[in-house]
Amino acid sequence: MTDGDIYLDTAIPGLVDHLQHGYRNEENISDGEIFRNIRISHKESEIVNERFWWSRLSKTKKRDLQQLLKNPMYRAAFDSLVCIPSLCPGLKLGALHWFLTLKCDEEILRYLEWIRMAWFELLENDHHFLTTVDCSTVQALELRAPGLSKIDRREVCKLFEMQNNAEWKLSPGCSVESRARFRQNVLKAKDRIPSLNTFFDDLKYLEPLADAHWVMF
Repeated sequence: MTDGDIYLDTAIPGLVDHLQHGYRNEENISDGEIFRNIRISHKESEIVNERFWWSRLSKTKKRDLQQLLKNPMYRAAFDSLVCIPSLCPGLKLGALHWFLTLKCDEEILRYLEWIRMAWFELLENDHHFLTTVDCSTVQALELRAPGLSKIDRREVCKLFEMQNNAEWKLSPGCSVESRARFRQNVLKAKDRIPSLNTFFDDLKYLEPLADAHWVMF
């Protein structure tokens, strides 16, 4: 019997996972991964796990996330991205207070919906596909529009042909068939491919417009 086995029969549901997470990748967990685990634990009523993931946040981030989750529209918008794990590392919980004060809900929600629709289209709303594409692939494709830009198309084609240690650079975990479909969908993209990284970057341009709006009105 291992140290972990002693908890298996009598543990509160989720406690073993909680203990295991406490000793694994202690320092290398992004805000987005913590958010994703909080929301998944909440939906699955894994109270111990949920409390554990909340405990990983600073007081400021915890307060700002609680404020975000009180807003049903924002909560639903961010929850809709949880099913695409590779997008989540782009979530910056430290910036939540900043964008919540912009009072540009319609524009922000429209951007989040754009992210969801873009990746659902690229990944054909296939659950396995959505969970297989990795973070490096998202980072390599964000802001590119291969369906419009010849330069982007050429670069994306190169990326799909590149290998690293016998693994494909883009979507290495996908099957050959899925990867071919993904490549085809990406090359047809006629708008910038968004992500949560681009979302927070683009908010910088929204802030002065929001300030000007509230000065005028």
